[in-house]
Amino acid sequence: MPNTDSSFTQDTPFTDMEIFVGASAFGNDLVNHSNFVSTGAGFFAVNIAAASTAINVIADLSAVLKRTGVFGVDAKATRGYPPFTGVNLPTLKNPSVLPVPKGIQINAVDIVYWTSGLSAAQFGITAVNFVNNAAVNIVTIIPLASNMPGGGQVAGIAYRIPISVANPAFLITQDTELVATLNVSSGGGTNSFNFYGIVLKCSYNFN
Repeated sequence: MPNTDSSFTQDTPFTDMEIFVGASAFGNDLVNHSNFVSTGAGFFAVNIAAASTAINVIADLSAVLKRTGVFGVDAKATRGYPPFTGVNLPTLKNPSVLPVPKGIQINAVDIVYWTSGLSAAQFGITAVNFVNNAAVNIVTIIPLASNMPGGGQVAGIAYRIPISVANPAFLITQDTELVATLNVSSGGGTNSFNFYGIVLKCSYNFN
């Protein structure tokens, strides 16, 4: 019986993945200006009390499933996985000329929170790559910037702020950690802040 290729793969990613990273993943800040609170049934948050001034909290995005490989071709580039060259397969329309990345790509992030007023607020995501006996490489996915509205809201009404990734790409580098950073200042006084979490909006291709 002849050899049969039995792998099935796709070269077009799906775009409908959501990953909710809740407040518990961020934890308390180092100077203890924040606390875990429940603001009602089903609500869990990191809170800045009115008497406090600022927090800086960081979360490992460990819920992200990542693949580090790409699918290449056999030596003759005529069968197996893409890319297929137009020379070898002239009947193929718009043949792929690069290996197809697999895994996950972050396209945007929703930040979910409530506040009675903020003087400053920043959010960002970085990819931190570790290589043996080499400098740590940090790649910015969302720059840490003032991208969160700080106007006061009625209790129980939350912001859900979308932030797009300027140049989304599949995360295929080995030994890479994803880190989300949140810097918030309530300005003291009577202002307070409840942070519920973030929602990663992703494309994915695991097949």
